Amino acid sequence: TLSDGSVIDVHRKEVSVVVDGVQVKYKKGVLSYQPTVTTQHEEKNIEEQSGKSNELVIPRGGENTVILADGTTVHLNAGSKLTYPVRFAGKRRIVRLEGEAYFDVAGDENHPFVVQTHLGEITVLGTEFNVNATLNAETVTLSPGEQAVVFANSSTKRKVDLEEYVGWVDGMYIFNDRPLGDIMKTFERWYDIQVYYETPNLRDITYSGNLKRYGTINSFLDALELTGDLTYKISGRNILIYDKVEEQEWKR
Repeated sequence: TLSDGSVIDVHRKEVSVVVDGVQVKYKKGVLSYQPTVTTQHEEKNIEEQSGKSNELVIPRGGENTVILADGTTVHLNAGSKLTYPVRFAGKRRIVRLEGEAYFDVAGDENHPFVVQTHLGEITVLGTEFNVNATLNAETVTLSPGEQAVVFANSSTKRKVDLEEYVGWVDGMYIFNDRPLGDIMKTFERWYDIQVYYETPNLRDITYSGNLKRYGTINSFLDALELTGDLTYKISGRNILIYDKVEEQEWKR
């Protein structure tokens, strides 16, 4: 969505337009912003120049990549939205995120990169990181390999297996002892489906494994059936998961 409110469906065509002195292109899954003049950050005494902003909206079942005007690359996951300036100006490079994204930030010590969310701000100290939940009132500094998690009004940080949280960027979903309910919430966004449970406690069964993102969800569901824990039925975009015992009772 451009600053004038017009919408371009990048899924349907290649794009090449000039917005506020910036060349905007879309080709083969990558949206890029390339300044045609070197006018970024000329304002020295303000936090952020209120200039023209764009929005990149990723629907359920989709994903996309945007290269911002400063060279920062952002991989957006399904069901996410990024609001960002066509070109950066002022002391800080500020973007706003709803959903999940993986950032590879272009280095610039004089102009910190800031990700705003409805829960708070992330000021980037390193370069590459994943955002899916952020902090509220307090400040936590993370080292490589650490994750910050919010619980009500408090927060904590912990060491994590990076692949489990950023594998999606490379098209893999990796899960270790994750409840089925959490796994299926991710798949609802990835495959634009709706999951229902005939027996609610099936949500609590935990699994470990990995799945290629670009396969169909059927391969994962078939693997679940082999465990003997449950079975499933598909109707359009709706998936019903139920207990094997219930299936046997229905057959009787």
